[in-house]
Amino acid sequence: DGSEVLWNAGFTAPLLTSIPQATTVFDTQHLRHPEYFRATHRVAWRVLVDAALARSGRIVCPSVATRVDLETLRPRHSRKYRHVPLGVEDEWLRDRGADDAATWRHRFGLPERFAVCLATTHPHKGHDTWLRAWRSMLDAGAAPPPGRKPL
Repeated sequence: DGSEVLWNAGFTAPLLTSIPQATTVFDTQHLRHPEYFRATHRVAWRVLVDAALARSGRIVCPSVATRVDLETLRPRHSRKYRHVPLGVEDEWLRDRGADDAATWRHRFGLPERFAVCLATTHPHKGHDTWLRAWRSMLDAGAAPPPGRKPL
């Protein structure tokens, strides 16, 4: 289609393409803590991520920790690793006010107070601990912690 580069936004990359590639690797949990993954997932992650490291001309690391981990655990490709912090434009951080927040909550059927945990459901993410702590806090009569207004 005339593309000059293929950016792979999440760990893996096509095995067969003639287009130069860049791949983002967000973390190295599959290498640091394989015990948190099912056996089939451990194999798949190792094969697919290692193939992406080999096939990509650049590896984007959103954190310094990920870059250091990759340099330590996969030093063969260290010349490709680049730390590129995640970020958003200032517009995304603007407080839109109570009216916009109410519209947003109504659109998604959310109560006035709610919590969001953005993560996959792998055991090492600790969702069960987070939910138990939240429930314990509410049962003890504590007010939920203050949160950001929706973006």
